[in-house]
Parts: sequence; structure tokens; C-alpha cells
Amino acid sequence: QLPMAYRKMDNVSLTVLSGMGQHSARREVLIRHIMAVDEVPYGEAMETFAKIREANFEGMYLLGLPFQFGAISMVVSGTICIPLVFHLGTVEWFNEIFVTADVPPEKDLETWLEVGAWSWNWMEPVLGTGTFVLMCVQYFRINMD
Repeated sequence: QLPMAYRKMDNVSLTVLSGMGQHSARREVLIRHIMAVDEVPYGEAMETFAKIREANFEGMYLLGLPFQFGAISMVVSGTICIPLVFHLGTVEWFNEIFVTADVPPEKDLETWLEVGAWSWNWMEPVLGTGTFVLMCVQYFRINMD
């Protein structure tokens, strides 16, 4: 009968599965290593493993902060860029404070597409550069292996 749990598997099977990246198999190998080194039964090795795991995860949230900051930044940027390109009031406000470009005649700002055509003059370099940077970061991440 095939073993249904990692703790019931032989060492060879666990080593093979660990090498294939099975985290539960790696966990079982570490527990067995603790049993061998500390000369303790399985239950005590599990307690030692729990302490090791707890110590390993201390401060782990700090490692996630860059990802969380990036995710929040992308959501905010993606949400804000739409009115900054297509909403007349927002575009006029942004132009007045940051850009100071000439405002086209009212007949050229009657639709949201015309507003977008006007605002795209200054939004395209920012959005295009941001998109290119994201693409380069993704390409780098994919090719890190």
C-alpha cells in the first residue's frame, strides 16, 4: 500500500520529492534530521520544528513591504491616470498647477476623447516611461533564474 502522508514515506522518496521542490517533503526531511541530531522522538522533533519555523517567520512582513508598496502604487496610479487623461475638470486642474500648456478652444474639448487628445501631449511621456519601466522590471524578474 502506498503511503498517504509524508511522515510514512521512506527517506529515499522524501529526498526525491524534496529535490523536486515539494515543501511538505522538505519539512518532513528537516523533522527527521532534528530527530537524528537531537536524538528525540517524532513529537519532540515537531515541537523543535515549530520553534524553528516561528523564528524563521519573525520579521517576514518586512520582506513583503516592497511588494505591498508596489501593488498599492500600481492600483493608485492606474486609477488616477484615467481622470488625468480624460476628465476635463481634472485635466484643467493638472494643467493649471503642473503643466501650464495652452488650453485649446472649447470646441476642441467637447468630448472625453478630445480632452484625452489634449492631455496626452504631457501624459504620454509619463505613462509611456512608467509602462516601459514596468516592462523592464518584469523582463528582469522573469530572467532572474
